Amino acid sequence: MPSLLGQFYSRIKGSQEDIASESLTYILQKSLNARQALDSLVFYDSGIVVSDLTYRTQQVGENKERPDISGFDDSGIEKVILEAKFWSALTANQPVEYLNRMPENSVLIFICPALRTRSIFSEVMIRHRRIFPFQTGASDGFWLHGTHDFRSQLQLGFRI
Repeated sequence: MPSLLGQFYSRIKGSQEDIASESLTYILQKSLNARQALDSLVFYDSGIVVSDLTYRTQQVGENKERPDISGFDDSGIEKVILEAKFWSALTANQPVEYLNRMPENSVLIFICPALRTRSIFSEVMIRHRRIFPFQTGASDGFWLHGTHDFRSQLQLGFRI
């Protein structure tokens, strides 16, 4: 049985990533359980505690970087960036300008199909090390999730 969103995809303007980002943001805005599931995922991967963030799409920064989804705390500080990379290439601003705009104790998560996980991770690491040559390991501040893994994590929290 096809999904509701799948029925209307061809009639909606925008890329798959834009539609997925708008859909996920809508779910995060409406569902406390979804936000709590994402909070848990962030903590599990990074050890960083975030709580009940406000999510918005396409928040343009000083250097024209525009992440798909940004999560802000009560003080308006961006704590989480979610970037969908289904089929498009990394832009010139990814991940470096995203990391530059983020404060300490924040997280950048790329969401991509399992088939792209290795290539996206390699490209992200190359670009990251070019700019931040002395940082290594989990303290780099970003994680990569396959779409199935990410969706499975969120399903634990709010049963899609």
